[in-house]
Amino acid sequence: MKRILLLTALLLGTVAIRAQSKATATVNLLTGMTAKIELNNTTTTATLTLTGPSDRWFGLQIGSFGNNGGMQEGSDVVYYNGTTLIDAFQNGVGAIPSVDTNNWTMTSNTTAGTTRTIVATRAFSTGSTDDYTIVYADPNIDFAYARALTATYAMLSHGSNFGYSLNNTFNCIAPPAPTATAQTFCAGATVANLVATGAAGATFKWYAAATGGTALAATTVLTTGTTYHVAQVVGECESTTRTAVTVTVTTVPLPTAPNNFEFCSPKTVAALTATGQTGATFKWYTTLTGGTALVNTAALPAGTYYVSQTVGDCTSARREVHVIYFTIAKPTVPDTTLEFCSEKRISDLTATGQPGAIFKWYENVTGGDVLAGTTVLLAGNYFVSQTVGDCVSERQEVTITYAPLAKPSVPDETPSVCPGTTVANLTVTGAAGAVFKWYTTEEGGEPLAGTTPVVAGNYYVSQTVGECVSTRRHVIVSIEVLPIPEAEHNQTFCEGATVEDLMATGLTGAVIRWHKPQTSAPLAGNTVLVAGPYYVRQLANGCESAFKEVVVTLLPKPAVPGGAATQTFEEGETVSDFTISILVGATVKWYIMDGGQLVLVPATQPLVDGKEYYVTQTVGDCESEPLKITADKVLSNTFFDFKGLMVYPNPVTDVLTVSNKDMISQITVINLLGQTVISQKANSEKVEVNTSKLQNGTYLLKVTTSYGEATLKVIK
Repeated sequence: MKRILLLTALLLGTVAIRAQSKATATVNLLTGMTAKIELNNTTTTATLTLTGPSDRWFGLQIGSFGNNGGMQEGSDVVYYNGTTLIDAFQNGVGAIPSVDTNNWTMTSNTTAGTTRTIVATRAFSTGSTDDYTIVYADPNIDFAYARALTATYAMLSHGSNFGYSLNNTFNCIAPPAPTATAQTFCAGATVANLVATGAAGATFKWYAAATGGTALAATTVLTTGTTYHVAQVVGECESTTRTAVTVTVTTVPLPTAPNNFEFCSPKTVAALTATGQTGATFKWYTTLTGGTALVNTAALPAGTYYVSQTVGDCTSARREVHVIYFTIAKPTVPDTTLEFCSEKRISDLTATGQPGAIFKWYENVTGGDVLAGTTVLLAGNYFVSQTVGDCVSERQEVTITYAPLAKPSVPDETPSVCPGTTVANLTVTGAAGAVFKWYTTEEGGEPLAGTTPVVAGNYYVSQTVGECVSTRRHVIVSIEVLPIPEAEHNQTFCEGATVEDLMATGLTGAVIRWHKPQTSAPLAGNTVLVAGPYYVRQLANGCESAFKEVVVTLLPKPAVPGGAATQTFEEGETVSDFTISILVGATVKWYIMDGGQLVLVPATQPLVDGKEYYVTQTVGDCESEPLKITADKVLSNTFFDFKGLMVYPNPVTDVLTVSNKDMISQITVINLLGQTVISQKANSEKVEVNTSKLQNGTYLLKVTTSYGEATLKVIK
């Protein structure tokens, strides 16, 4: 075991030098007997503080073992023999230890009352195979201990005065707080720049508080007026107290400089300017951080640059600026070809450009003298430049011509217009910005107001641009009167007709519009007609006709045909076999519902049980609303005459009426379970049955006559 521990010590030797010192706690062994070991990694020595009775021998074994393992042969032990501390090794259980070379140096042997305290030191490794090799990296150490039963220094049996204290933990011994003073830095300094001194090989941790908290990262930026706290770490042990350090940070602000430097010719760095604190020096760079400052004579291409200012030992962050090279654009002129109708001068020409620009006119594209504003313009080419600061643009060419102003243009020199057209509505075009004036004479006279109504005849129009006025163009105007639509004055419809049913015709492509009254908005096609006058006109080619009156007469719709909503039939019968009542002279039409629409069917349409049929009556041109009849096929013997049998209303509420051309002798109502719920004797062609007590549902109605029985479905 000792050889293994020695090997471990050698392997961990490089780790051990990280520590300074550590110790176990004072371990209570027996009453009046304690032990403590302190390890110094710098000197690789162990210090043992052992207490025991002052009148007898006591001993301690150190190492790594379990209970009852302390007296194994060859294990390391020390004991006090009344004079000094003896270094020995065990010879097994019951045998007296053998004295070994004493590698313990006793530095203190004191007695207080009945307790003796011995302090001794030795190397971690003595080189002796009989000594336990101490490894600094071990987290704990085991003790075995004993003392004499009686007051004697002879190595006699210890009896029950022995024991073990295993896994006694080593704890580091904290170093003192480091030394540090108040410190001053430039802006941007971090915790890594703080300075402290302490033990040899110590490292330092900086905190925001005197106790507790987490150590600050080295990259943490320092703030002025803040007090930081530093602890030193020796090996694995950190000082329990911290030294306070007040920090002052000197911040140099960004220099002041324009965001953009604009030039129109090549420059050097010397052309860049910045201002800042008194006595500051300025340096220019091509990068935001790092890099080498540019010399003043360095060429200055377009791009991004950065400037800092330095005051004393501190330098500000860098401000970004942009260098831009531009070319002064040619000035802008209203038109590169100017046409005049009278003599003009240079001062009559206009040009625009950059704010603050100065404009100069020349007879040449390059060179030549600047023309005075009083220079008379001749037909030909002139050139204008703009000057901004010390930058001059290229010249813009302008061509000057002289010509009279042309007559304005009209779409048609013989236009037809609608009645009510005013002079302002006559169409004319001409030069950009021209003002048009209309006259009734070819020359002279006063221009017509725009609100003047146009009448058939001769008109003349001129255009004015600036001070130039054209001759007048002749226009012969005719008035186009749009005829009223053709429509019958009196129109008759059935009730429910709409504006779409009104009849009127106009010119090809004309739009027909109906009004009621004339001043109202046009009526929608689905507007339901009412009896009385309506007014129609047509719109074509932008003109509106006069109104034509149409008087509407509405005929009432006939009433819905009469008849039972549910009627019985026999196999083979058609819709014409239903019993209905209509007006004298009315025409009957039969329908079925198909896809939500009523579809006309012939009177020979076969009946189908449960199907719905619709019937209307038409008087003249007006058709009534439909009566819906549900066909109910009769279940009966072949002797019963169904054509005279009527049952109504069906569905029924309180009273069901049954009539037949033959005498009815018995009425029976049966539910769908086959149970008779009503049985009523009769001797009449018409019988009323009280159904008020029946529950809602479907029933079979059995009608008995002398000719047989008929059975029908009835709904309550």
